Amino acid sequence: MTPPTPLAFSPPHGDEPVPTPDRAMRNARGVDEAIAEIRRRFGFRGITRLGHGIGAESAARTDGDALPDDTPRWWPRPHGARDRLVEVVAPHSSGALSLALLWSASAAPGEMVAIVEPPMRGHPGRFYPPAALFCGLDAENLVVVSPPRLVDSLDAAALLTRCEGFGVVLLRLPHTAARRIPSAEAGKLALLSARAGTTLFTLIQGESGALADATAFGGFVDLRLRVEGTHWLWEDGDLTGARLSLAIEKSRMPLASPRQEIVLHLEGRKWDGRTPGRLRLVAALLTGERAGNATHRDRSSDRALQRRLALA
Repeated sequence: MTPPTPLAFSPPHGDEPVPTPDRAMRNARGVDEAIAEIRRRFGFRGITRLGHGIGAESAARTDGDALPDDTPRWWPRPHGARDRLVEVVAPHSSGALSLALLWSASAAPGEMVAIVEPPMRGHPGRFYPPAALFCGLDAENLVVVSPPRLVDSLDAAALLTRCEGFGVVLLRLPHTAARRIPSAEAGKLALLSARAGTTLFTLIQGESGALADATAFGGFVDLRLRVEGTHWLWEDGDLTGARLSLAIEKSRMPLASPRQEIVLHLEGRKWDGRTPGRLRLVAALLTGERAGNATHRDRSSDRALQRRLALA
């Protein structure tokens, strides 16, 4: 798809407005109406509003949680400025969904978050709700939309964005579908996102060799990241986190380097969905070299980092 021409306006990027009772009531009404409309279109099972008791203890972020000193400039600060249209392009099983969930928890603390999970042929797995809790999202503020067809996912994302009740709408797409989004549809979603103050976060996934130049929204995006490599972190036989090598292909913030590494660490040690834990961003490192697409275990080169993780 040829990248579309950016919109002639800039979406608001200042500090987020403090919710008022009237605004909160309007947002809640918008969420209820969006849920009712999606159920009318896709059936009762087309959308699920999660609650407690889904198999994991909530680990929602609090405003007192401090981000590391070297947090990337493109990472959202709670109640601060945030990008409205975000793309992450990543291979399957690369830790990118955890990155998206963590970003959403930091961008929209206390706000509603929607995950649009269309059927994706050949995708190795589906969204696992406890993973969202490990990343700091509150189950009471989380809905999962399951459109019956891939082509319905954009309609669902537009409806959720338009209602103004969600802080973030996370849309998962295979790279083949992302490339087929018409420029007019991309512009419509960008406009809805800007007007509603909702971030539309698109996670584009596929086989690593098929992701070159993959994009859903082209020149409309505020932030585009590409996961180039993943090093899984282990301790005593347990998976304790991941180090993601990223290429920042577009950002509204000036960057010291277009390539960075971020480290995600699971406190509580168990990434098994049964042991209460919490995934956190603990470090960000600049790198000037391409990490490559290989995804593999890396124990020996992470000893210094492991010592840092023990203090996180």
